[in-house]
Amino acid sequence: MVLHPVNVEVSESAENTNPAETDEAYESWVRFLISQTRDTAKYPLLFKENMNYGFRRNLWALKPFAIVIVVVSLIGSYFYYFRATGTFNPVLFPSSYLVNLIILLVALTFWLFIVSPRWVESIAYSYGQRLLETVESIE
Repeated sequence: MVLHPVNVEVSESAENTNPAETDEAYESWVRFLISQTRDTAKYPLLFKENMNYGFRRNLWALKPFAIVIVVVSLIGSYFYYFRATGTFNPVLFPSSYLVNLIILLVALTFWLFIVSPRWVESIAYSYGQRLLETVESIE
């Protein structure tokens, strides 16, 4: 059984006079498109975009935890190497500490500046575009 979306005229005047009804029409059409495009073999690009969106959305959800983990790792590694060398002088720390420090700072930079709502939104729009491209291929 194929569920068809609601038949509502969607135009600028309809959006202005009854925005709730036109939003319902848009949501109905999106649900219809998603239900008709679940075949990953037939719509591989759409599937890939959906996976990318899910990945980024999940990273955004994990951002607070990841930042805490990276900061705790930075502090922990600093005190670990302090115990190993007996000094707080970073010049005397071994090169493995500097490599560790660089990796953790790159990770912190990624979580602070790359993972953002705009980063997730950009791939969400890309997924939406791929979804709308499937309209003509649905029987």
